[in-house]
Amino acid sequence: MMCDILKTGVVASNSIVQKHQSISVSMDVMRMTNSQATQTTQAATAILAESSVRELRNLRVDHSANDLRLTGRVRSFYHKQLAQEAIRQVAGGMQVVNRVDVSS
Repeated sequence: MMCDILKTGVVASNSIVQKHQSISVSMDVMRMTNSQATQTTQAATAILAESSVRELRNLRVDHSANDLRLTGRVRSFYHKQLAQEAIRQVAGGMQVVNRVDVSS
């Protein structure tokens, strides 16, 4: 009986270690190099710079780890959403964090 409990504990422990290793590998694959993140940031900035909406041209895009941060100020929630969706197309595996302020 005690042997079965120990075997079950070892199997559960091995399973947890394997899941942790799998998650670690997945996270490593998802991480972008700094160069890739910089290129993505530049592409997102270019998209906003070429926008027909003047307010979007003044927004700023920065990167941090696996995030693309969008900051600045616009006059409507529609423009905030428009900017977010415009850069999402080049974000790749990066999460878009929209910190744009809306003020009228």
